[in-house]
Amino acid sequence: ELTDLIRGRRRFAGFDKELDALMAAGTDRAQVREILSRIDPVGAPGYRVYALMTRERMPGIDERLYAVLQQDEATAKRLICMEWKRMIVMICHIAGGEQTQEDGALLAEGLLTRMGAQRNTLCVGMSSSRTDRGDFHIALREAVYAARAAGLEGKGLMAAEDLGMYTYLFPMSENAYICEQCRRSLARIHEYDAQNKTNLYSTAQVYVENRMEIAAAAKALYQHPNTV
Repeated sequence: ELTDLIRGRRRFAGFDKELDALMAAGTDRAQVREILSRIDPVGAPGYRVYALMTRERMPGIDERLYAVLQQDEATAKRLICMEWKRMIVMICHIAGGEQTQEDGALLAEGLLTRMGAQRNTLCVGMSSSRTDRGDFHIALREAVYAARAAGLEGKGLMAAEDLGMYTYLFPMSENAYICEQCRRSLARIHEYDAQNKTNLYSTAQVYVENRMEIAAAAKALYQHPNTV
């Protein structure tokens, strides 16, 4: 109750620095455990992390979640909710240390339903279940990346196990050196197109948009697959 009073209307504020540090954490598991102990001093045999992200501005989403948790004491005891970078990050305690992906999805879907959230405005990323608190920074990244991927794919819910290529693309997108190399590569392609009156860049873009299937890209471009 005191924590709620201190936070005021921002129900889930207060852990920005800790989450920033965990997202930037390296391989020092002792450091991760120490940071997590500030957020979750009690702990549990296992946990799963969820990241809730809105596709568009949705005022009052934190108040809706807070209202749901006030009415459901059992779920409220299992969850630690935090606002972070226009997301709501939730740590879910797993009593027995085991929870299937389906169980996690049901929990997330149930919360969204009770919040009255429109599925086309919200994206949820779900980490794999963990038992070692030293792995929390990995679970946090899984949830955040899965929420971002859900937004890009137009899905309401995505699990870490379904990230696919995004598993590698999101961490690389945070590396300034790799981003600079990508920009240079794209600049060379644009320059080639301009000099030779070709459409390599737009063709590649359609190819990626069609899940890297040549036949589908050729159909979208009204070209023969061999041309693509």
